[in-house]
Amino acid sequence: MAFAGRGEILALSRLFRGLSIKKQCCNGVKSRQFHVAAPCLLQENKPVFLTRVDAIPTTNLMQHNQHTLLAGNGLSLQQCRFYAKAATPQKKKLSFDYSGDLVTQKPLDSQDRHVDFREFPQLESAAESTKRLCSVEFASGTEKKIHRKEEMKERILHLFGHGADREMHVAMLTVDIRNMIPHVLSVRKDKLNKARLVEKIQLRKKMLKKLRRTDYQRFLWLLQELRIRYVLPPDYYRRITRKYRRKQRVWEAASSLRQKKIEALKAQLEAEKADFLRHKEEVLRQLGEDAQRYGLDLGDFEQKLERKRMGKTFPRIYTWEEREQLEDGHPLKPK
Repeated sequence: MAFAGRGEILALSRLFRGLSIKKQCCNGVKSRQFHVAAPCLLQENKPVFLTRVDAIPTTNLMQHNQHTLLAGNGLSLQQCRFYAKAATPQKKKLSFDYSGDLVTQKPLDSQDRHVDFREFPQLESAAESTKRLCSVEFASGTEKKIHRKEEMKERILHLFGHGADREMHVAMLTVDIRNMIPHVLSVRKDKLNKARLVEKIQLRKKMLKKLRRTDYQRFLWLLQELRIRYVLPPDYYRRITRKYRRKQRVWEAASSLRQKKIEALKAQLEAEKADFLRHKEEVLRQLGEDAQRYGLDLGDFEQKLERKRMGKTFPRIYTWEEREQLEDGHPLKPK
């Protein structure tokens, strides 16, 4: 028995959209299934859902009406159901920008000797392979972290001296934070280290807050040396609700509208400025001519001219002694 051709399958896909078209031999040994997009046929502008149809031999599928639901040369038509898949929630992008670190962890020099082997002068005359084994190149992750902490200790002691315990604590937390951020970003399922990282970030913020309160100059030196940005915490924390967000959108829209009106008024005043200056110059010229005609002194006139401020006036409050000194018949004079 012959298989259906490619043209017959394409013709079926055009005629019967929404079907699963199974191309198979009559004995059912081999089969291949094709799917199209629409769920049903349209007969007189009404949807007609299809069920399984037995094979009917035919030579040309295009000669039949599309409502006959024919299949030939071993073709069978079968209803194809499409089930909606549940929408998978998008993962939030993990970020630790709130930590305040302006730089990432710098890579170590692979030729630098590890801190555990710096006290052995015999390594200076040792073989090259021995020096490489004692260098940072062959150190594990934990050993590299120890090496970074020792370098940071030397740096803090050189800058702040031996009494800088709080600065030393902040510096060690900074090394841990910058060492853990790449690992937590790459391994999203490591929830334990993520919780530890968040705890260290909050602890460092707390230590910086105490240092800022006690010694502000050292606080600035430490931020500059460790390349950390410190953001002041808000005065109070407010829960962001939908009602508050609606109000905030209204406030922003009102502020933008107010700003547009102010800009339009400024542009209008700037356009009228030339006419006003021309009118002012003409009025001053007329005033000068009138003053010369009638023999008036404009300087004396400007000194006597006073501009009173228009505002709300409040009644004066008299003391008891002032009320006793008032004239007889005054409503505030005590009886």
